[in-house]
Amino acid sequence: MAIIESHERRDPISLLYVDDEEDLLTLGKFFLEREGEFRVHILTSAEDALENGNIECYDAIVSDYQMPGIDGIKFLKLVRKKFPDIPFILFTGRGREEVVIEAINNGADFYLQKGGDPKPLFVELSHKIRQAVRRKQAEYSLMLSEKQYFDFIHSLLDATYAINRSGQVVGWNRAIEKLTQVPSIDIVGKCNYEHSIPFYGIRRPLLIDLIDEPDEKISQYYSDFFRAGSSLFANATISLPDKPEIIVQIITYHLYNIAGEVIGAVESLRDITELVRTRDQLTQSEIKFKNLVEYSKDAILIISFSGIIQFINPKGLQMIEESDFDLIIGEKNILDYIHPKCHEGIRKELKQVYLGIEAYTVQYKLITAKKREIWIECIGTKIPYLDSHAVLVSARNITDRINYETALKERENHLRVIAESSPDIIVRVNRDFKILYCNPRISDYLDISPEKILGTDARNFSAYDQYTEDWIQHVTQVFENGIPVRKEWKMPSGIWLDYLIYPDFSHDNVVAAVTTSIRDVTKTKFHEEEKELYYKNLLVQRELTDALLHAVPIPVYWKSLKQKYLGCNQTLTEFLHIPPEEFVGKTIDEIWTRKKDVDKIIEFDHDLMRSGIFHPTHTKVIDKLGNEHDVIITKNFFYDHEGNIGGIVGAILDISDTLKLTNELRNREELFRMIITQSLDIFVIINSRLEITFISPRIEKLSGYLAEEIIGPVQRFIHSDDYERISDQLYRLISNPSSTETAEFRSLKRDGSYMLLEGIAVNCVDNPAINGILVTARDITDHRKTEIKLDTSLTQKEILERTVQERTREVTDLLKLKNSLITAIAHELRTPLTPLKVLLPYLLKEDNHDSRTEIIGVMEKNTEKIASIVEQILQLANLGTMYEIDEISDVNILAVVENILNIYAITAEKENIAFITNISDKLILRTSLPHLVSIIDNIISNAVKFSYPDGNVWITGNENDDMTILSIRDNGAGICKEHINMIFEPFYKEDTSRHDRSSPGLGLSVTRRLIQLIGGSITITSEGQGMGTEVILSFQKSLFLDMNNN
Repeated sequence: MAIIESHERRDPISLLYVDDEEDLLTLGKFFLEREGEFRVHILTSAEDALENGNIECYDAIVSDYQMPGIDGIKFLKLVRKKFPDIPFILFTGRGREEVVIEAINNGADFYLQKGGDPKPLFVELSHKIRQAVRRKQAEYSLMLSEKQYFDFIHSLLDATYAINRSGQVVGWNRAIEKLTQVPSIDIVGKCNYEHSIPFYGIRRPLLIDLIDEPDEKISQYYSDFFRAGSSLFANATISLPDKPEIIVQIITYHLYNIAGEVIGAVESLRDITELVRTRDQLTQSEIKFKNLVEYSKDAILIISFSGIIQFINPKGLQMIEESDFDLIIGEKNILDYIHPKCHEGIRKELKQVYLGIEAYTVQYKLITAKKREIWIECIGTKIPYLDSHAVLVSARNITDRINYETALKERENHLRVIAESSPDIIVRVNRDFKILYCNPRISDYLDISPEKILGTDARNFSAYDQYTEDWIQHVTQVFENGIPVRKEWKMPSGIWLDYLIYPDFSHDNVVAAVTTSIRDVTKTKFHEEEKELYYKNLLVQRELTDALLHAVPIPVYWKSLKQKYLGCNQTLTEFLHIPPEEFVGKTIDEIWTRKKDVDKIIEFDHDLMRSGIFHPTHTKVIDKLGNEHDVIITKNFFYDHEGNIGGIVGAILDISDTLKLTNELRNREELFRMIITQSLDIFVIINSRLEITFISPRIEKLSGYLAEEIIGPVQRFIHSDDYERISDQLYRLISNPSSTETAEFRSLKRDGSYMLLEGIAVNCVDNPAINGILVTARDITDHRKTEIKLDTSLTQKEILERTVQERTREVTDLLKLKNSLITAIAHELRTPLTPLKVLLPYLLKEDNHDSRTEIIGVMEKNTEKIASIVEQILQLANLGTMYEIDEISDVNILAVVENILNIYAITAEKENIAFITNISDKLILRTSLPHLVSIIDNIISNAVKFSYPDGNVWITGNENDDMTILSIRDNGAGICKEHINMIFEPFYKEDTSRHDRSSPGLGLSVTRRLIQLIGGSITITSEGQGMGTEVILSFQKSLFLDMNNN
């Protein structure tokens, strides 16, 4: 096909017109070339067109359908094999529906039927040609547009592919090849969700397949999606062959053609795994920061340099005893809560922070909203805030520490009085071994006043140098681990000294100093063995107790009467998720964060202290991770070696899982009760003796019996005709554990009638809750009655439908026969009428004698053709009278054949056609002579007509007991095998003789009807074109034997 440019063409359209009727070719060329829009090349056969070799140079092809040799459909197929893009228009007088369908199926662009006024006919033809050419131009432009689009897809950096409206992959770019390791050649053209396998390993709809689906359908496959205009976005996790799961961002949108019609969709995928991971990390970081601020034990504030509070965390709000953030942030000045005596210091500190001076810790007194005075320790730092700067303040309530330090000073004064009067030597040193205190008793041993020792290094001053190194080592050890050390020294003088080195802790639980107490124990030394044995036994008991506590599988702790925890076993630290070092030494309000938990613990301890007996108590606790537990706590006293109460030991039993299980069991029991009472089915339990032990209340509504009335033998309520079968099934079920049985049976109702039940029984003998057979039954009485009525109605409906279908099929066949006959007559008349209508105007204007003679000859030939067709139509119309058999006689077959052959002798002699007969003169058939003559005459006429020159026609006859058979065979033009079944259609003409004006027409159609009328049949066979034809006539000999001209 010549390439059609996208701009408007000015050259004539090059057209190839093929038709075996030269009159129509000339006429068509004349009409199409009048305006100069077309340049027409005409040929009389498809063979010539195929041999031309220049078909691809034409812009379009117009072809007749019925032509000798290669017809229009075959010509179309051959053209389409080599030149699939050339517009092809079938222009013919044949109008059968199957021909139109075959033409369209094989790629014809248009099908145009000949006949009628030639001027509008060729105008319509020229319109179809232009339309076909323009359509090919549009398809070519679309192809270029699609190529450019798919080139664009391949240039995208994102993994992109496209599908058409049928779900077939039409594009697969390089980026998605790299992502999925699937080459485009392996996926393009695939459908049935093939494109989902590289991502999910199964066939399933992807986002591109769901673009036109409602959101409810999309949410079944994608949880994170949204629409933006006509595009659809989603995030999804996919698995690929060479990498772990990745997160992709997906966008899909429609694909349009140049006419704006949706022809498919495009989907792009972008790997956003790192982006999501970074976002999640940022989110986690924000959460951690928020948790740090929200749950910090310190108050955190952001204030402006003028003192306005811009932010405060919950701990800060709690510290100033306010409850509403909105009333504080942006409204209150920090000076509103600072003691007036500290205002000047605050202003000074803010100014220093503003100037960028490094922050340091300071202490201030606050006045809370409830007018309480507290001490805080805080530090401020300059930070960027919004569009400016502000001060980040971290503050801690140190009121308890201040009070502790005050109390400590008072305690030190008290202890100093005691120490001054103590008979023991008491020395206190700091970490540098500087002597902080010593009582007057030191003078008895060192012969030096205490004032001269204060501030000196204890390591350089000792009356007994040989023991100094040992003492220094023990003091260092106490500073490091905070554990007291006890030691005995025997002096050179024979005096025994017992010294105790113990730590002094600061408020933050750090060893700030070590005190050494030295006592003369010479007088009591003789009890040494007894004491050693006692302490050894005490140590063994303590080790045994510790081992026992740590071996107990439940959490155990022990604490002093002042609510400070002294120890716990490993089970408790695992239960509360608290390391031992964070538990030992802490008070209850430091371990239990909720005030109500602290109050309960104190209340339990008070009960124990009052009565000496503690009853196990149910309560709730929260571990360090925030998990709440239901527990039972039990407590008791423990005693020291002197029999005094040393503290309280407690055990915690976690019953959370037990409570959950109990609640779940209670819910299941309630659910089972609801199912039993509300179900439309009947639930029955039958024991191994075939006795009903339980039946659901539903039975009362169905049968009229109360449930308790049914309890007892099954046999009472089952119809006697059903009981033997049902009992056999139940006994079989009992002997086969975990088996099931289904059955239908009739059950007695209170009014004496029976209802039909359908049941399924399960062997639950091994289930202790049932210990029998569980039967679920349903009343199907009304359902069964409805089924019977429905079956009856359906049977009657099917009989009626079959009758209607048979009558409809008969009417349809008759209508098809009528339409076929009318179409054939119209076609036969249209072909010869067309040249008459076209040539008559030219005859009136033509002056040349030879041209007028040629035109008159063509018109005369077509007029004869019309007369012949009219004669055959009249003959067909008279079939009604021919179907009346007026005369029956004995007919000599040979005589009839010879008479007919004499009629065609002259025609046969001209073509040198020989007649060869082989019929016995005794071959007699009792039949209708006029009908038999018409039948044989028509067959011999066709044999002569379609024989080649120098051909032969063989006529043979024979008979058997039942049939008389006559064969008429020629070696002429023959018939295509595919046309044998259509040879008896009215006006049918086999293609090789299609335009022979003396073709069979109605002859064979009438012949078959005549031979059927006199009890015979006709069979036609041929090996193909040019292979001759054989017609076999078969007649029943017995049909008219008993008839006497009826």
